[in-house]
Amino acid sequence: MKNLLFILMLLVCLSCEEVVNVDLNKAAPRLVIDASINWEKGTSGKVQTIKLSTTAGYYDTVIPKISGATIFVTNSSGVVFNFTEQAGTDFVASKYICNNFAPILGENYTLTVIHNNQTYSAQEKLIATPPIRDVDQRNDLGLNSDEIGVRINFIDTPNEPNFYLFRFGTSVNAFPEYQIIDDQFTEGNVTSWLYSNKNLKKDSEMNFILYGISESYHTYMKIVLANSSGSGAFGPSPTRVKGNIINVTNRDNYALGYFRLSETNSYNYVIQ
Repeated sequence: MKNLLFILMLLVCLSCEEVVNVDLNKAAPRLVIDASINWEKGTSGKVQTIKLSTTAGYYDTVIPKISGATIFVTNSSGVVFNFTEQAGTDFVASKYICNNFAPILGENYTLTVIHNNQTYSAQEKLIATPPIRDVDQRNDLGLNSDEIGVRINFIDTPNEPNFYLFRFGTSVNAFPEYQIIDDQFTEGNVTSWLYSNKNLKKDSEMNFILYGISESYHTYMKIVLANSSGSGAFGPSPTRVKGNIINVTNRDNYALGYFRLSETNSYNYVIQ
């Protein structure tokens, strides 16, 4: 009798290991436009990249890329910057490169993407970014007293509302993490961004990037981060978050993504 019970229990355990694919409803694919113009301090900012792809099903192992699109950005003076498709594309998207972009702080730019007889458009301003001043490292900055924490400091630009995006990559994490803040309580003063990770240790390498962003992009990223379910800012999201890109041909056939222009400041740090 005991042997029979054991065999029955074994069969139940084995049956639990069977992979079950749930039949999910699959929506029609949508164009995804990754149009982030980043101008690192101290560089010309001439070379910029825009990436195109489409949404894919949950079980799809290949993300479709978009070829043959026409992409250009126009400034307020009517100067056109063309983005040309590159033969060598990355794993998840088709790359379109501009080699003569002219970044100007405070300038207004218009993005135009034409694909499959559909025209997509967005407008945004290039936002300035203050320099990262320094980094503090202390054990009591983390959530636990034995956890290493770092505090990145910069001085907020005074006399105007400011919004910021932080990107932090570390040698202990496979993917970068993101955070947004504003200057509501630090207007014109030293503003700090705190990061801690239980896996940080001596000689861990860190890279911080500070982006100046518009209020509308700040709102967009707040929704993205809230819906990322802990998978990071650009991980799978259970809901589709619309950006500022509009399909002027057919508004119902909207694209995903955001047209953003930021001055950026990078800072490398090694845990002491």
